[in-house]
Amino acid sequence: MVCLRCGLLVRQLQYSASKQRRLGGTGRGLQLTGTSVTATNSGGILQFTNAAPTLTISGTGAGIIITNGTLAYRGVSAVDLLANAGGAGTVGAFTWQGVNTLRLNNSTSTTASAYTFANNLGAKNYAGLELINGTNRLSNALTLDGSHGGTLLLSNTTAVVTGGVTLVVPCR
Repeated sequence: MVCLRCGLLVRQLQYSASKQRRLGGTGRGLQLTGTSVTATNSGGILQFTNAAPTLTISGTGAGIIITNGTLAYRGVSAVDLLANAGGAGTVGAFTWQGVNTLRLNNSTSTTASAYTFANNLGAKNYAGLELINGTNRLSNALTLDGSHGGTLLLSNTTAVVTGGVTLVVPCR
């Protein structure tokens, strides 16, 4: 499902609320207000069409929960791989659980620091990287730690990683 107002793609998004309710797009972001309002992305994809989506989460018990989900950016030129570690007003305000994936769909990351994809670094750290469709560019060094569940998916893309890629494979 795509929100026609904000371009947000939501698949398998569950919404539960009591009393006041509002779940909707504002510009190219997400607004969640009310008492005990939560949106849960469990095993689904939450996709934005800009690098810094506007997120308004207010109200007692309000929040967005990502569990074993994928955070995706489509057609974005300045994705910050570290945004999920941020705070209020960013995707860092989400509650992260389980093993999560970052998807770039014809997008570019400008994060300068190295990043390790693995499932043993906490739920806010992406375990998987998916580069799909068009050209995807990453300017930082990447480590895909397969011995700790790190995954990489390339599909229908030209992927450019200027900082280099290190693959860690499990010993047998």
